[in-house]
Amino acid sequence: MGIFRVIDSDGTYGPNDVNEFCGFPPSGDLNAIFGFDWGASTLGMAITYYDGDMECGEIYESDVAFNPAYAWTSSPTAALSDPKLNIYRSTANHELGHVWGNQRGKAAETYDYGVPTIMHGSYQPASSSVYETG
Repeated sequence: MGIFRVIDSDGTYGPNDVNEFCGFPPSGDLNAIFGFDWGASTLGMAITYYDGDMECGEIYESDVAFNPAYAWTSSPTAALSDPKLNIYRSTANHELGHVWGNQRGKAAETYDYGVPTIMHGSYQPASSSVYETG
């Protein structure tokens, strides 16, 4: 399976039959392209297009975006010392889990797993006892 391989940009993202990282689009751009915005607390999202049933249908496109309203870092050490920083890798790994089809059903995401998993939520290290480097 080849997903997210490097291709020349056509200058756009959105429903175009290409899996893409959309970067950090503001709510206005999301609304114009996808018809919804970031909402109150969403860090990242995987927007999937599929044939058939949401839980079992074949995914033919997934786009991943990150909320520009939050501060991001690739350094777990920096995030441990600054509660305003969110770890990009943990959020990216979680969203890529959706790209592969994890937690794609009709039930709400609860993040209440009994074992560590890539689909855990992106916990804020300074305000939580749970931390996973991904």
